[in-house]
Amino acid sequence: MAGKGLPVCLRKSLSPGQQTKMMCLCWPSLLYWFFTSTLNTVIGSNITLRLSEGSSCRPGFYCLEGGEGPIPCPRGTFGPSSWATTINSCISCPPHHYGPREGLSNCLPCGPWSHQPQPGQDSCTCLQEGQVFQASDGQCACMLGYTLKGEACALNVYEICKDGRARNQHGDCLDHKQWKQYCSQQVCSSPDLYEGYDVSLGLCMCRGLPRSEPDRAECAGWCRSLLTPVLQLVCTGSLYLLYTEANQQVSVSESMLESVLKHWDSRGSFECSAQINFSRPVYTVQTGEAGFIGLLNSVPVEVRRIILAHRQGAESHFEPLETNKGNLNVKVEDWDSLWSSKSSVFRTSEGVLNPTACLHPGDILLFTVTQQHYPQYDVDSLYNTNAAFDWGAFRLLHHDQLLDRSAHSLFSISLHEPGVYTFKLSSQKHRHMYVRVVPAGGECYDTGPFFPSDTHHLTRMGIALRRQLLLRPDWLTIGGLLAGAVLVLCLCVIILASDNGGLTKTLGLTKLGSLKWLNIVCLQVLFREYGWPEKVPAQARYRHLQLRYNMDDYSSKGSRVVAVKKAHRNLQVGLTEDSGQRAVALVSSEFWDYEEQVDLEAFSSSTFYEILLKHSVSVTVRLGQLKGEVRLNGNKYQSFKYQFKHVFIHIELLRCN
Repeated sequence: MAGKGLPVCLRKSLSPGQQTKMMCLCWPSLLYWFFTSTLNTVIGSNITLRLSEGSSCRPGFYCLEGGEGPIPCPRGTFGPSSWATTINSCISCPPHHYGPREGLSNCLPCGPWSHQPQPGQDSCTCLQEGQVFQASDGQCACMLGYTLKGEACALNVYEICKDGRARNQHGDCLDHKQWKQYCSQQVCSSPDLYEGYDVSLGLCMCRGLPRSEPDRAECAGWCRSLLTPVLQLVCTGSLYLLYTEANQQVSVSESMLESVLKHWDSRGSFECSAQINFSRPVYTVQTGEAGFIGLLNSVPVEVRRIILAHRQGAESHFEPLETNKGNLNVKVEDWDSLWSSKSSVFRTSEGVLNPTACLHPGDILLFTVTQQHYPQYDVDSLYNTNAAFDWGAFRLLHHDQLLDRSAHSLFSISLHEPGVYTFKLSSQKHRHMYVRVVPAGGECYDTGPFFPSDTHHLTRMGIALRRQLLLRPDWLTIGGLLAGAVLVLCLCVIILASDNGGLTKTLGLTKLGSLKWLNIVCLQVLFREYGWPEKVPAQARYRHLQLRYNMDDYSSKGSRVVAVKKAHRNLQVGLTEDSGQRAVALVSSEFWDYEEQVDLEAFSSSTFYEILLKHSVSVTVRLGQLKGEVRLNGNKYQSFKYQFKHVFIHIELLRCN
């Protein structure tokens, strides 16, 4: 019998014929082993996992002593230790290093093209002008409006479009014949699909894929708003990719997400933990020779194969939001029959060719890629608005696809900053897809996310060409004006020099005085032409009409006209009441002069639309907030419904027993 504090020794035979071995254990170790084995037998292996998690943390994270965690270290810091318990264990990045995202175990160097003298920063500063730092791969790329010339970035200089020419989205000036050739042979997938071009947007108009969308025509998108996305990325303690079809859901294992989503994620936006819960829609885009095809309510065949290959089995502990939990255990044969019966979802008629997408911040685009066809970021497009966009994932995709044995068949991108982004096809640079990311709290004007790339939808989304461009001077016109001015001046000098004093004697001037007089006249003409304008009252046409017709003559017989005198308040002293009625003095808000006069005929449509846009954005934000509240109440109702459902099932089981 062992006393208190004494070790307990056990005899253990190693193998038959060998000598037994004495193994002594202390009481704490014995109790730990006993309770650990007992709890594992009763509850399962989850307790062992929690004990191991509580004993240590992950590098780049810290775990509080109360069991909360792991919590990632903030940006600009890193956590090299696995036993961090407070945020003070996160170390600031040293100079010339940066921490672009949370949860880093070490910081990244700035590289030879940038520097960062300050510690604890999440980015670096490029050494040359006109460059922006790309945190995903540490490169310094040219900003919007700049182009690479040699080793430096220079401002793009565009031609002045005149003589009926219009500018396209890459800044080239084209006439009508060039527009038709450019759109029919390069932009549209077939010359028969060419319909025209838009001058203000610099956009080719092509007919899209023939498709039947009665829901969009009959109810203008309100019916389709009730449909849930086909793919959703959900984080509820762990990361899942959910596929929904025909009231059935399948969750995809996390190993597939590592190669499809996290491989292209440089921001850490797909990190999932117990403190982070989110649900993001995943929209699929199929790439091919015709361009981009945005699928509305279906997924490509490549995505289907990966889903069936990486689907989770019965051990999945995810419970669907709107379907029975047993639907997760669907056999592969059932899904094959389901997909064969719904083969129409993979036809191109269910998609939008070269679409314009309207997304919310954080939404995910999933592209099917091959070595010939994959998306690229079109840096030279005048539609782009986000100057700080990091397109390092597209550079990584281009590098991987150049390899002969690239294993990537899917590419994902998540856009978080509001703005407009232009993507082009690698095999045909004139096949484009436009993405509009609305501000946080905003809503798209219609249920999408994919729309045809025409004038109507681009205008509704606020997509337009950049107007602030650096134009190349018209040296021919400038040279002609200078040559004409020099010629006129020379002619005047020659005439004065060859006059033999006739004109100068008549005017009583010398040759020097004649030159001075000529200079004064030229200066007066230039001053009158380019000097500051004289402020005169606006002569509006409606004022002349008002003076011509007396509006009192057009009043009805039953109305009573009362004449009211209004005078300036400085003239009130000399006024008397002998005229019949006391004059009404003007207050400061009613007095106007030429400085405060408003010319109603100088109507500005741009200012009017700016005011409308400001009010529409505020109304849209408010509607989005109300929509979020309604959605939250709906989710609460669904949770209550499932709770009552489980309670009723439990009551029925008790009755049966």
